[in-house]
Amino acid sequence: MSARMNQPLPVVRVGEIASDENAQRWLVEGLWGASSVGVIGGAPKCSKTWLGLDMALSVATASGDDPAAPAAAAPSGPVGETSRD
Repeated sequence: MSARMNQPLPVVRVGEIASDENAQRWLVEGLWGASSVGVIGGAPKCSKTWLGLDMALSVATASGDDPAAPAAAAPSGPVGETSRD
């Protein structure tokens, strides 16, 4: 048997494990949390569709070049969008 197999397994208490689980993760910084779903609502003709499309494009491409548009905070990923009047 090797010397490695004779060594006991290391013990780590749960409280000693580093975690960033409490940190808020954003899909769109300060606006839309990662792994969340939601509804964009508002009065008719107030640019809800354009806001949704802009956010979807920012997330899908992980870009935020337009200072007027929300910036994606996470790596790019799949986006789903539905519209209903």
